Amino acid sequence: MASQPITLSSDGSNGPVLERELDESIYPESVVLRAVHALAPLVSGVLERPRPGLLKVELRFSGVAVENAVEVRSRFEILLNDFLLRKTIEQETFGMRRLIVAQAFDRANLQYPEFDDSDPATDALRLSHPDPETGRRHE
Repeated sequence: MASQPITLSSDGSNGPVLERELDESIYPESVVLRAVHALAPLVSGVLERPRPGLLKVELRFSGVAVENAVEVRSRFEILLNDFLLRKTIEQETFGMRRLIVAQAFDRANLQYPEFDDSDPATDALRLSHPDPETGRRHE
């Protein structure tokens, strides 16, 4: 099921209300919540789940002109895609980032830092110290 277009309505006294139904298999709840949170200075957001796999978002304005509501609607679309892309990149690079961190701390003595004789200012990765088992320098 594809995403539904945003509808703009007014509930009378409280100003414009943006409503959007989203397929949760496309836009996970965490992505939608981040997009709504990013708009918090402008709107209050309500997230409902009318049925499994469907998220309904209401962005409520108070004292905001309809022209600004249309601008916020566009911003919401951009934020949804931005946070979705960030989530995808995070998932796809998780293994590589974990390997980089593991490599960076491979020679560090984090359990007993008092035995770490490297000078962090000049040799943070202990590159100049020979390997105690092989005698080779880490280059």
